[in-house]
Amino acid sequence: MKKLIIDNLPFFIGTIANPNLHESHGLPSKLPFKLIFDSEQKIITQEYSEYINEQLNKSYLIGSNISANLGTGTFGERRANDVLKNIKLALNNKITDKSFLEIGCADGYILEQLVKLGAQKAIGCEPNQSNINRKNKNGVKIINDFYTPEKVQSQFDVIISLGVLEHINNPKSFIKAEIKSLKKKGTLFFSVPNCENKLLLGDLKLLQHEHWNYFTRNSLINLLLECGLKKIETRISLNDANIFAWGTFDNSLTTLDNQMSDSDKELYINFIRKVKISTKIMIDRCNQNLKEGKSMGFMSGGLELMSILPPIKNPRFFDNDSSKHGKYFSNYNNPIENPLNIKKNPVDDLWICATDYNDEIILGLNDIIPDDLSIFSIKDLLSSI
Repeated sequence: MKKLIIDNLPFFIGTIANPNLHESHGLPSKLPFKLIFDSEQKIITQEYSEYINEQLNKSYLIGSNISANLGTGTFGERRANDVLKNIKLALNNKITDKSFLEIGCADGYILEQLVKLGAQKAIGCEPNQSNINRKNKNGVKIINDFYTPEKVQSQFDVIISLGVLEHINNPKSFIKAEIKSLKKKGTLFFSVPNCENKLLLGDLKLLQHEHWNYFTRNSLINLLLECGLKKIETRISLNDANIFAWGTFDNSLTTLDNQMSDSDKELYINFIRKVKISTKIMIDRCNQNLKEGKSMGFMSGGLELMSILPPIKNPRFFDNDSSKHGKYFSNYNNPIENPLNIKKNPVDDLWICATDYNDEIILGLNDIIPDDLSIFSIKDLLSSI
């Protein structure tokens, strides 16, 4: 089956304090990217590359974080509250006296909240060097390493991984390793990006080197079933951005309680088709702006578009997430700005990049943008194809 190949996709490791961070740590600023449909796993994946994997491991050790930590900034707080609501749902509000392991726990915010809710034990695994064996005021211990069952040397009632499974090249092996750390009849709880809408739209913003897997509800359920999980339930997060899924592992249950769903093959074919069409339209618009000497701004993203657009001199980036203000995308010297800056220092053409927050963003801009500023909604473009 045909691959989607992007020769120079930015190697995004999150917004950073220094635009030259990649160079100082020997990381590339751009790398090739190949999207495929894995017919064996029935998952849309990034084709594996040993070199890309090596660069990713280096980036994780220096604290790569492609989205704000849960609990950080206004956006992070909303996401954290949504996560906690669904963990409570998965456990029928029975958190007291349970033991929790979180894989990829960042600074331990979710574990801290679970301890406050009565969790008896809370341990996290996080390779980011800034959290070396950290034990915070609520008794959360963070093991500074990549997870393996041998590293935690214990079994838990609940194992959480939030925004982790999409980063794992072999997710089936990862889940089976988690099961080794799970008590009998324990619960595995996952959150992954909900890729279905972006695949349907043909949204290029979906693609990141850090993500090996691009899950829909169907492909995630299929994976959990193949790993032997039972009583699987799923929920969709705020703004349809993430899929929450949980299930139990109990060898005494031998019948499947979910039917295997159809594969995502048609979604994959649709995605490639729409990316090709939308890419041409965006290139034409950018070329026209450059010809007319118009300035361009990108709201809630835009870095991924730099791989397909003609070179833009000093693009400006904006975001509603206060935790990103004053930070940078690698190799771009303009810091990410508060959208309020548009009112006093406008751009000529503002591109709205976040398809899942498009309507909310545009509504918030109504009292900010000048009447003569042009808005280009990526979501509206993709919806029209």
